[in-house]
Amino acid sequence: MRKSSRPRTREFAANEIAAHKGTSAQLSLEGRRLNLLPSATLSPRHQAMLNELERSSNFDALYRRDEQTVHQEAEALHSRYAASGSSPTLRPVAQLILPIIQRHQRMLKYL
Repeated sequence: MRKSSRPRTREFAANEIAAHKGTSAQLSLEGRRLNLLPSATLSPRHQAMLNELERSSNFDALYRRDEQTVHQEAEALHSRYAASGSSPTLRPVAQLILPIIQRHQRMLKYL
């Protein structure tokens, strides 16, 4: 939010942070309960995206592109898991997160 020069981008980021705090807390609670916590380390690909974003002179455009990419990936992942994930406890969580991801994808079209 500090690096963006566009109010709409900052507004989107604030909305996204608020929405994902809730979903992250829910996933963390269920994940701890089932001993299924994800790694706290970014994948090499996602770390490279973050590094590029930190160095970019065109922050807002690159942020939008990266957010579109990761939201498409997240939608596919949560859709698959909601339909056929191995944990009956986490499948409903994936179903609850899908509309949030889809709302963010719609918002990204207007950044």
